[in-house]
Order: sequence, then structure tokens, then C-alpha cells
Amino acid sequence: MGKFFELQGDGGTITGVSFSPDGKLLASNSLAVNTSGYGGVIKLWEVSSGKEIQTLKPSYGVNGVAITFSPNGKLLASTACILQPNFRCTQSDIILWDPLSGAEVRRIRIPQVYADKILDLAFVSDELLAASSIGVVTLWYVPTGRLARVLVGQGGFITVSPNRRLLVANEAGSDMVEVWNVSNSQKLGSIRFGSVLGPSFTPDGQFLAGGEIFSSKVQDKHMVQIWRVKERIEDWKVARILSIPLPQIGYGLSDLAFSPKGDLMAITGFSRFSDSMVQIWYIKDLQ
Repeated sequence: MGKFFELQGDGGTITGVSFSPDGKLLASNSLAVNTSGYGGVIKLWEVSSGKEIQTLKPSYGVNGVAITFSPNGKLLASTACILQPNFRCTQSDIILWDPLSGAEVRRIRIPQVYADKILDLAFVSDELLAASSIGVVTLWYVPTGRLARVLVGQGGFITVSPNRRLLVANEAGSDMVEVWNVSNSQKLGSIRFGSVLGPSFTPDGQFLAGGEIFSSKVQDKHMVQIWRVKERIEDWKVARILSIPLPQIGYGLSDLAFSPKGDLMAITGFSRFSDSMVQIWYIKDLQ
């Protein structure tokens, strides 16, 4: 297992990454703060070369923190925030993009009761999209934009298993991860994951990974913790912990994603100076 290549950000903080289902594209999501307020863009990269091929900006509002491809690869979902003059976000939207043309296909306007600080998105299927905010996960019908269901529990970062049966959610900065049955909205159990960011399943569903931070008196150690997934939540065990080399002290981890073939893992990082990066790792030897 080793680093493949590294993509540099555009001066903003890269908050999320997502591989297209065919593995040819990597989408990265960035935020930026400048004298005119908040900004940020979505960039599409060619995985084979690391070349940037497209930049997406919301038609109105500012870019949010979440990004994910639909299972069939025809849509790319992200979030946007409508800001007031005092820079408070009073409206959150989910934007559905055509990743080939870069055009906005549809917006789902999230009611304010569910829209506070949307942190993550995950497709349950091509027709059903999960959105996570503090303390709640909402499920939305993609073709119509209607609310389907509400899961009350952990919000924060979420991911859906490859067989579309499990939804994993955790509160940002919390050390507990909740596992839900998507079909009946039943909570199956919890695992102690450490201070986890951006949980993600491998394509075969056998492992679940997330960023973890170990604090010490000298400096923070930034890791990726990988769990082996079993039928019963009680049997899930840590399979490997990876130490992630970062460009300099002060960097943190923000998200990770696996390629469709399971041979690559993308990890995003950022610094307190708003510098950001994406590392691509080979993980073929994960057992």
C-alpha cells in the first residue's frame, strides 16, 4: 500500500472527494473564504493522468461541503448555501449536476428544519439520496425532490454500503458511529471509531474506513482507521491503521473515498492556512 499521486487544491479547503462509478473521474469539493465572503468550486479530475478537466460553480449561492456521484454515474450531487449580507446561511439546496456537461440538472430545496449545516450526501440508489445535518439524516426522492424519510440520531458524515442495505453515520468530531438498516430505518448498533471523518466502504463492502486523529503533546498524528465489516455489528474489528504523511504540521484530514475497483483510495487534507491537497493511494494489498 502506498501513495500514487497528489492533487493540489485551488487555495480553498478541500472538504470532500468522490470517484465516478467507472473510476475514470474524481470529483473534489472546495471551500474558500476571501474578502468578498465565501466561495469555492467543484473540480473534476482525470484519474489516469491527474489532469483537471472541468470546474463547476453553483448558478447562485455558494458551494457547500458535500459531494457524491450517483451509482449510475449520471449525476453528481453537491450542496449550496444561500447567504445573507451577514454571511449567515438561511437556505440550503442540494444541486444535481450532469458531470459531463457541468450543467445543473435540478435543485432540491431543503426545508429549514432539516437544512442546518448539511455536512454530507450519499446515494442510497439512483432514485434515493441521503442528506446529513446535525442530529438528523433525511432521504430524498431524486426524480421529484420530495422528502422520503427521516432518520433521527447521528448526523454529520454518512456513507452507504455497496449493497445499499446499511447507512453509517457519525457526528463530526464524535468517536461513535451508528449503523442503520436503510429499508426499515432501524438502528442496528454503534462502534467506537475514534474521531472519524469521511467514513467510506470499500466497493466489495468488506471494509469501512475513516480518518482518525490522535493528539499528543508533540503534534497530532493523522491516521486512517480501517474496519473489517461482518454480519453482526458486534463482530466488526479494526483491520489496519495507516499513518498518513501530510505536507506540513497543521494539516488535517477531511474526507476519503475508494475507487470502484477498490485499488485506489483518495484522501483529502487541509491546513489552517487554507492550503489543501488530495492524495491517491494504492490499496490492492488490503486484506
